[in-house]
Amino acid sequence: LSSLCWVNKGVAKSNPSRYEEPIETHNNENKNNQNKQKTELQVEDKYDMEHYDEEDDTPYFGSVEGLMVHSKEGEDPYIIAPIRESIQEMEDYIINKDDMLLLCAVSEEEDVSHLDIYVYDTKQHHHYIHHDYLLSSFPLSLAWLDFPVGGVELSGDRDRTNMVAVGSFEPFIELWDLDIVDQPAPLALLGGPENPEDMGKPASECKLVEGSHTDAVLSLSWNTFQRNLLASASADHTFKLWDLSNGKCIKTYQHNNKVQSIIWNPLEPSILAVGTFGGTLIITDVRSSSNAAITTTLQGDIESMCWLPAPHHNHILVGTEHGIVASFDMLQEITKPVWSLQAHSKACQAIAASTKVHGLIATGSMEKENPLKIWDIRDTPVCLYSKTEDFGTVFSLKFAEESPFLLAVGTKGSTPNLLNTLDFSPVQQRFQNTSQTTTTTTTTTTTTTTTTTTTAQNFTLPKTNTQVPVVSTVPSTTTTTTKKTKKKPKQKK
Repeated sequence: LSSLCWVNKGVAKSNPSRYEEPIETHNNENKNNQNKQKTELQVEDKYDMEHYDEEDDTPYFGSVEGLMVHSKEGEDPYIIAPIRESIQEMEDYIINKDDMLLLCAVSEEEDVSHLDIYVYDTKQHHHYIHHDYLLSSFPLSLAWLDFPVGGVELSGDRDRTNMVAVGSFEPFIELWDLDIVDQPAPLALLGGPENPEDMGKPASECKLVEGSHTDAVLSLSWNTFQRNLLASASADHTFKLWDLSNGKCIKTYQHNNKVQSIIWNPLEPSILAVGTFGGTLIITDVRSSSNAAITTTLQGDIESMCWLPAPHHNHILVGTEHGIVASFDMLQEITKPVWSLQAHSKACQAIAASTKVHGLIATGSMEKENPLKIWDIRDTPVCLYSKTEDFGTVFSLKFAEESPFLLAVGTKGSTPNLLNTLDFSPVQQRFQNTSQTTTTTTTTTTTTTTTTTTTAQNFTLPKTNTQVPVVSTVPSTTTTTTKKTKKKPKQKK
């Protein structure tokens, strides 16, 4: 389970629509059916199939005087259960206003990849798969969004939608409408081959649309303020900004190495953080016409990043391939981290911070001993809990926004692990005051966030696509070492 993300309550359509094929497809099928029927009639006439089984003796079927036929389904009083779907299935299909969604990108051993949509019942505290989609390739990243992609033509007359962007080893980004089930293909693609028949071919063997990535899409981040903006990071040494209203790439930043992670600041709409192979952390303001950025270099590839929620949104956490987690303050000169610790013995592949509980974070790693750890970083970072039993490699982590102690964990298994971190006594002792006030403040906080999002002023982006210049090059936080040859990006996922 390589990537996951939560969808808040009340966002999903209560009764999701069934996919309907375009009219042209129906016409083609009808034409094919007519041709098939015509051929069958010709065969019947040729071999006189109508009289093939005729016999003189009339078979006995018994009396049919008491046989009753009901013209409509459901009129027969002896058939109590629904004919097409059981009552339980119908209840499970409806998404209640108190339900949250959990999106899970999964790849099976047989090279079959799919996106599973779970419903999490916040009252009963259980989850189940509602529907799923078949993906074209191994998924690497997810980004939920509510912008009406493609306008009325694709999204209909909706101001806000329920969609997800999926990045994979393919050079394009898939966009799926989560309110439509049984979709055979994504709603739209960002980038990819010009000719649909070239789908699945290596990027070097086909012509790509203008602005497309040319290698795997390793990370995605949607801008909650400028809602038509999606940022993507790729193994092709670039990170891009996409306009979801028309599906076009509007800006490309060139780097000298593979770009592993990308994330927008939660309260500063134009601030974008980027982490690369080679350990370069880039923080840039996308409004700048000169593409100016501040950078610092860590030892080892950057595997994961996470901004802290407000009011500490100027701090960003960075995890490296050596298991180090460091905190940087973008408002200060980042010559060195605010703090740094050896969180794991192997790569720290995932970091998650609770959006409502200040200081509560989780880290995930490839190590066997303690692949999952939960921390309190309010003062000096303290490890409160570590998963020591056979849990498997942790690939992805995400706290639920509306249940701030609920943590979703993606491992080598195909199903998510959901942990209520308050069940761990050290977490409860450290955050017991917070846990008592979280329920009463969640509604207020959510309302404030929504207001800020809808009233935030849009910003203008320059259209130049150039190399990212460096405003201030900061010395490495650790001693530089000779880099070994890089393997295929994200192969460990």
